[in-house]
Amino acid sequence: MKVYILTETSSGEVPIELDDIQRVFADKDKAIKALNESYVKLFDDLHNYNIDAYQKSFDFYSISIETDKGISYYRGYIFEKEVE
Repeated sequence: MKVYILTETSSGEVPIELDDIQRVFADKDKAIKALNESYVKLFDDLHNYNIDAYQKSFDFYSISIETDKGISYYRGYIFEKEVE
């Protein structure tokens, strides 16, 4: 059986409560939907900051912001894992 592990992390000067969050899904579509919802919420939450760069694809996102204190990074991705 395959499971899909959604992992979200943040690091830098303006971390948020994403540090090492992991959620496990039995359905790939549900994992991707959760990743997309998280990305949209995070992007909206960071709109007051200068978003330096961002990438989004099917099963991955990365956002970096630059503030006076430095650069912060936010990432989310999905791992597929076979379990017995």
